[in-house]
Amino acid sequence: MEYRIGGRGLPGGASPDSLVGVVAKRIGIEKNGDSFALFVSLEGEAMHQFGPPISLHFDGPFYVGIGFCSHLPDKSDTAVLSNVVLENSAGKVR
Repeated sequence: MEYRIGGRGLPGGASPDSLVGVVAKRIGIEKNGDSFALFVSLEGEAMHQFGPPISLHFDGPFYVGIGFCSHLPDKSDTAVLSNVVLENSAGKVR
């Protein structure tokens, strides 16, 4: 599942993500059966679903994590994550 708001940049730009000007304050993932939905809060408002849910079947336990990549084969990026909380809030993401 990819979370992104904004344009992909233009050829010759500093980065494909250089036009992304919106950063969510909070994100959440909700699993219901085989359906996964992404929820965001952009400015501290109530969490709301971002895009349609995806369907993915798991037969056993699974892990949730945070990852990123530059999307450019010859470039590596860095990121700073702060105030990260992973909690099981089943049914409370909204």
